[in-house]
Amino acid sequence: MENRLEYIFMKYNIAEEDQKELIGIFNKSLIEISEGILKNVKVEKNEKVKKGEKRWASKKASEYAEENGVSLEEFSGEKITKKEIEEYIKSRARESKESKIAVKVEKVPENEESKCLCRGLTNKGESCNKKGVEQPDGANRKYCLKHSVDWKTYECDTDSSEEED
Repeated sequence: MENRLEYIFMKYNIAEEDQKELIGIFNKSLIEISEGILKNVKVEKNEKVKKGEKRWASKKASEYAEENGVSLEEFSGEKITKKEIEEYIKSRARESKESKIAVKVEKVPENEESKCLCRGLTNKGESCNKKGVEQPDGANRKYCLKHSVDWKTYECDTDSSEEED
């Protein structure tokens, strides 16, 4: 760097006093730039976590938790890994699905339950032979718990089987 400055000083015949002044300005500018960079760097990386404090085990875990709307307060323990977050999200989804299913099953009276079969299709393409226990909002027919999740794939506006009913 000094060689470049000396080259410029010689090229433009800058006096020694002016050279010192330019070097001072250059140094102050570098200091301001580096201070600005340091302010933007997160302090979290340099801070040591005290024992007993909750924290994410890695940067990936932190990002994954943020994407899925999960906070540290929802966990017990000190270091929370990405695997723990995944398990928590799965269990939360399972619980919400079970509660929705329980609410829907309660709505169907027992005498209607025995009357109709599910209108979904199996993986082989055959009609499902389970009882139709729930009718999702907007559905025309009743489906078993498995097929009620994606009932829209089994119904369409111009369904010829409606005439059979």
